[in-house]
Amino acid sequence: MNNNARKVYESIASNFHFNDSLKFEWPFQTPIKLKLRVKKTPTGYTVLYIKAMLDKELQVSNLEITHPSLVRHEKSNEPRKRIILPLSTSGDYEADVTVDGRTNEFDEVMTDTLTHEYVDALVITKQRITSSKQREGIDHNTKKTVKAVNNSRSMGDIGGTSLLRGLEVKSLQNTYVNGELADFKEVLNELSRAYFVESVEAYVGELTDIGERSFAFLDDGITPRKYIVAYVKLRNGKEVALLEVERAGRSVSTLIITSLDCSNIKLHIEPLLKYIIFSSGSWLKEGLVKWEKSLAIYKVKHTSNFKKLVFSKISDV
Repeated sequence: MNNNARKVYESIASNFHFNDSLKFEWPFQTPIKLKLRVKKTPTGYTVLYIKAMLDKELQVSNLEITHPSLVRHEKSNEPRKRIILPLSTSGDYEADVTVDGRTNEFDEVMTDTLTHEYVDALVITKQRITSSKQREGIDHNTKKTVKAVNNSRSMGDIGGTSLLRGLEVKSLQNTYVNGELADFKEVLNELSRAYFVESVEAYVGELTDIGERSFAFLDDGITPRKYIVAYVKLRNGKEVALLEVERAGRSVSTLIITSLDCSNIKLHIEPLLKYIIFSSGSWLKEGLVKWEKSLAIYKVKHTSNFKKLVFSKISDV
């Protein structure tokens, strides 16, 4: 919708098609700030990869959304009428190219993509007109159905006769984070290339999804405080979790977590996030005692040698 952007786009397309060239006019007065990966050449630099667009400005400050599908969920202790228990032998997905297409439902996997970082925040208000009960209880009258889960997925178009559940690609980079969380993501990127690391999976969430006390929001009382949890598989077969909470002026250490009793680390992340919300942003030693039999928890402060301390602690696991 921007006339200047449209002209640049058409100029690039025309020159590339007719002249095999990517030259174009630059009609913008305001510079665009990019984070790039480049290679030096005898005449200058070649851009290999655009990692992020920085300091973008939004043209609006508020956005109100309303739709019949936006329902206000009210939690209820009433027992659920039925539940479906998934039965799966593996958490890995396999792409199947023999089927005709995919269903409307899909799963997501992580990959890297371009990020867009803004200098201001957009307030999004969802107008929920209707309400619905969200039953959480289970009793002897709840009908239980065990559903076998096929881990084959299709990345094809929706439709066809032989169908599989769809698979969509989602990136940690696709979620807007800036400042301290962006720096932490860079540490994770470097960690994934360390010789003692086999893989790193990282996810971004908002503390308001866990609990809605004051620490779950930033100082404006409106913006949800984000967190990143990363699961690091080491080449020695062990697994480590890193838990980073958006600080925004507060002194919140990063947690490095390993299992002592072979329990699944992922099961402990939500209780830990609930704890820091209710402790108003402090990893108090007396509060972490309840995990001491099942987890080894190390706190790393955000000092000038933060990255070195994280690498050192993980390599010693």
